[in-house]
Amino acid sequence: MHLKSILGFILRNWVIVAIIGAVLYFNLQPEKKKIIIVDNNSYNIDEVTDDDARVKVIWEKGNTFIINNSYRNVILESVSYSTGSFSSTYTPDEYSIKSNTTYPTSKHISYFFIEPPQSITVRSGGSTTRWFLRYSSSSNFY
Repeated sequence: MHLKSILGFILRNWVIVAIIGAVLYFNLQPEKKKIIIVDNNSYNIDEVTDDDARVKVIWEKGNTFIINNSYRNVILESVSYSTGSFSSTYTPDEYSIKSNTTYPTSKHISYFFIEPPQSITVRSGGSTTRWFLRYSSSSNFY
């Protein structure tokens, strides 16, 4: 008899039950962050959770993790775009990621081992900074 009343409630209020179920499902999913694994000639982007041994200790330090499995350093570099005139005094921010290390960052990386464009569309009077990943000591981009 008790089971019948529960089933009746679910059938009468199926929309509410579905919404509650969806909210619970998505709230109980583990948080995922991006991981970029760099090798000598390629890279892969995947997702990780906080129980992954590769990022467990540094989980709180960023929303993206770069694992450099290549034999050379990898550089995370800024590039600035603005609607004003070009400044020859701009010095990009650079973070060097040593071979066989993992680097946490909260920077959104826009370009991976390709030369960033010389210009992009920027709102009038505005500026923006993009980030790109490249190999160190290389005159060419990947």
